[in-house]
Amino acid sequence: MVVKETFGGFRGAVAEGDVDAEARGEGPADVGVGALLAARLYQALGMALLVIGAQGAIRRLVDHDNAGLLSWLPGGFAASITVYVLAVVIGAVVAGWAHDARKAAAD
Repeated sequence: MVVKETFGGFRGAVAEGDVDAEARGEGPADVGVGALLAARLYQALGMALLVIGAQGAIRRLVDHDNAGLLSWLPGGFAASITVYVLAVVIGAVVAGWAHDARKAAAD
């Protein structure tokens, strides 16, 4: 899985599936630099998707004739506003997930 390979820097008993290891104080020994960089990259990409989607949705709501980046998309107003809103939601979820992963990797 791509996410597991990207954030594969986790080591220790917790990463191996021992759920009681954290209670005994045996947390991950090392998270590696790659996990932090990947989380920052995903956070930046998520924020970019969120901003592009929000800007496009606002533009489309204000000026129904200006489809912006999605002018090639068939389906008119409903299709383009749906895609822009989906971009906002997906961008927010990816950025939030990456932010939490980065905070967890840094601790």
